[in-house]
Amino acid sequence: SAAIAEDESWVVFHNPGQGGSRCRGDEPYGFTRTDCLAHFLQHIRDKFDFIDVVGFSAGGMTVMAMAQEENPIADTFVSVCSPDRIRLVFEEQSRWWCRFDVFFSVWFHLCAKAAGLTDHVPFKRFPWPPTWAGYMKPFTEKTFEVGTGEYRTFEELEHQHFDGSLKAPASVPCLRILCLDDPIVPSKTLEHNRLEHCEVWWESRGGHCGQFFFSPNCAQRLRKWVLQAEDRKRG
Repeated sequence: SAAIAEDESWVVFHNPGQGGSRCRGDEPYGFTRTDCLAHFLQHIRDKFDFIDVVGFSAGGMTVMAMAQEENPIADTFVSVCSPDRIRLVFEEQSRWWCRFDVFFSVWFHLCAKAAGLTDHVPFKRFPWPPTWAGYMKPFTEKTFEVGTGEYRTFEELEHQHFDGSLKAPASVPCLRILCLDDPIVPSKTLEHNRLEHCEVWWESRGGHCGQFFFSPNCAQRLRKWVLQAEDRKRG
């Protein structure tokens, strides 16, 4: 690999409900959930001198949320083509003729069903247009209502659970890798005034999360960035 040496370790991590896993417990969480990843990292923290966390797409929302915690467990945090407010992404996609929002609504429904979430949330609508106002938004509101016993609008939940932007400069190195030709998370949906809180790379090609394959040297540059951060930590 251009980014990982033979003597280095790597692991793929999914939050509950992703990667075929089941949701457990009644407390609802959004895309910025960090407790499961934190639990995993705490168990391996003593085994490694340096840990870099990379989040792809919506997984980057979790990564950026963890970077903003008071004492981040990892040493550097990177997001690749991650959205800021997922609501803006869906609203933008619903205006296109291609209608990626329909695909992602169906995919979300299938993930929620496989994770067991639909067994506990009484919601009968189908993931079909209008995808955001008719399915994603009310399903999310119902899930949190069932889990907390209190109804709150998505807009009230958004800041804490569904906003993956950096609200302020983090105490650890953070990098966001974005793409000018990303068809899933267009530039116009990002909180550009908050991008100044971390280092940002705008790649010219790679679409959505394909930078390590299509950008000529993105993986090598990322490795160099991480190693430089490691050198600074060691002093």
